[in-house]
Amino acid sequence: MGKKTLMALALTCKSFSRPALDLLWRDLLGFESVIKCLPQSLWKQDGQTLKFQRTMTPDDWSIFCKYNYRVRSLVNHCHWSYKKQITCGTEIWRALSCPPFSVPLLPNLTSLTWAEISDETFQYIRLFVTPKLTMLSISARKEFWPHLPFL
Repeated sequence: MGKKTLMALALTCKSFSRPALDLLWRDLLGFESVIKCLPQSLWKQDGQTLKFQRTMTPDDWSIFCKYNYRVRSLVNHCHWSYKKQITCGTEIWRALSCPPFSVPLLPNLTSLTWAEISDETFQYIRLFVTPKLTMLSISARKEFWPHLPFL
């Protein structure tokens, strides 16, 4: 079933909404889809990078929490050069590191791929480590290796 069909089902009625949203949010290729569900007054896209324009409010966090528990798998490319995908700017990661609830940000996450890390982005991986995590894949460009203490 395609994403358009799932979205249509999610909007059709309450009976279809929950299972359709669960399927839509189950596997994410990038964290930007979560950010783009937040009010447009919060974020802007600058080239291939998403940035916050203001501080997150309790209402923003409430919207975030409508989707965060649905995510089971996340492939996050942290560097702007990765296949020209949109990435989250550092200020977004900083803001997300201070949620009004206990971390992890995605409490039901079982699979995490953190690709193209840098010394700026690696520190935020802790926001996604959950007791349910069974698969973790981390990749870094060779030039960042000396800056990563775990290597």
